[in-house]
Amino acid sequence: MVKNYIFLGPPGSGKGTMAKLLSSRKNIAHISTGDIFRKNIKNGTELGKKVKTILSSGEYVPDSITNEIVKEALTNKNVEKRGFILDGYPRTKNQAEFLIKNNFKIDKVIILKAKKDIIIKRILNRAKKENRDDDTKEIILNRINVYENETKILIDFYRKMGIVNEINADSGSIEEVYNNLEAVI
Repeated sequence: MVKNYIFLGPPGSGKGTMAKLLSSRKNIAHISTGDIFRKNIKNGTELGKKVKTILSSGEYVPDSITNEIVKEALTNKNVEKRGFILDGYPRTKNQAEFLIKNNFKIDKVIILKAKKDIIIKRILNRAKKENRDDDTKEIILNRINVYENETKILIDFYRKMGIVNEINADSGSIEEVYNNLEAVI
């Protein structure tokens, strides 16, 4: 049976890591808006130029841009057959309603919880490894604040639907966090 998941959590909580693991182990499509945006930035596309300006200020890309990118990814026949993991989307209630309006069924919303100090440490380490200039301490703190402010309503929206599960993503090894994830899916 095909399952569709949403992974939510602040930047650096491990959404991408867990999504990649689940995707490879269960053959589910992993759709990361962040990866799509970074690819466009790297390739110097028009979308990439717009997104780079937005991300460098620590803001999120507007729904009008993000919704269309996600819709295009989700209507791929290969994705429809395998199910999907949305990593970094939706971030707002408007985006969640966009999924419903376009008949994209969500089976579970997984919230990865992590403490701010751990998030900052992870992202700064990632920035060094991946040479990402959108990951400075100031921008990280802004992104965490934007996440907390914008997603509270979104999380409440999904809680009312009864499909939210939370996992602790700041203790233990990657494999331990993955085992916590697998226990709720």
